[in-house]
Amino acid sequence: MGKESAVLNIQDLEESTRIQDPFIICSHFKEIFPSGTSGMQPSVGNLLDKENVCPMMNGRQFPGFPVHPHYGFEIITILEEGIIDHFDSKGVYGRFGSGDVHWLSSGNGIQHSEMFPLLSTAPNYFEMFQIWLNLDSIKKRSSPSSQMFWKEEIPLVICYDYKGRQSKIKILAGNYRGHKALLVPGNSWAASPDHHVNIWCIELAPKASFCIPKELDYVSRSIIFYRGMLLSVDDCLASSGSIVDLDHSKDIILQNGAERSYLLFLQGSPINENICQLGPFVSHSEETLSHVLVNYQIDNFWGGPWGSSEPVNDRHCSRFISVAEKCRKVNG
Repeated sequence: MGKESAVLNIQDLEESTRIQDPFIICSHFKEIFPSGTSGMQPSVGNLLDKENVCPMMNGRQFPGFPVHPHYGFEIITILEEGIIDHFDSKGVYGRFGSGDVHWLSSGNGIQHSEMFPLLSTAPNYFEMFQIWLNLDSIKKRSSPSSQMFWKEEIPLVICYDYKGRQSKIKILAGNYRGHKALLVPGNSWAASPDHHVNIWCIELAPKASFCIPKELDYVSRSIIFYRGMLLSVDDCLASSGSIVDLDHSKDIILQNGAERSYLLFLQGSPINENICQLGPFVSHSEETLSHVLVNYQIDNFWGGPWGSSEPVNDRHCSRFISVAEKCRKVNG
């Protein structure tokens, strides 16, 4: 009798895909933007030019996501390639680039924007993931907070299989073989070791094998395979663009194909609370969600400190994070 597979489910990775508790959604954005002007805007194409459209997401002047609210969960932005200018209603603003990770805990409500200034006069390549990690009902009432993980500071583990083929593991949350991640926001579900949250970026050399150790306590765990050709997951073949849900009680053997592969590993103890969601508002009950929406109409989550709904930093500034001394309402 053959062994029972550790693969529980395989689904396609869409631009936005619902994933297992304690996570909510995984969003994947990959674009080639046109060259930028001196003002960091697309040199060709706009929303009104139907024959040569630049993918602007929700932006009008710059590609990206103009000021918008969040409530009740965390947004983990993993930037594979490109530039993001971040501004939020707590006065935090900055610029981060390829390899950096921004961790925003929205708590009891925040507004922010994520615009993608086009700094290159050649085509601008862009790829990012956004992982929504839920907050429990108590922490949904906490103040918003954020953490910047610069690529140079993210713990990186390099290991080799028995044939000397390399695997690289960047640890964004949790730990791997005793190597611990940087500190996440204190109100995060990932802040407690009891919740067993792991978020890893894994890079596998061609034909490399790698083992994800089993977890004794019950957790949900998934692999997001987003670049490569074929990957064997506990002897089940997955193609690039797949999300593979896994059994926590078994060691998971990954055997890579002939091309270098890239994947995310997500794991955590379920929060096991209701999810009542309306767009970027995530609560645990319909009643609380109604109160949140009413309060948002009243205080706009304290507005924003910026004079535009699509704020960007100066063209020549490098990566940084800072806090504004004064705030004013968003009016753009």
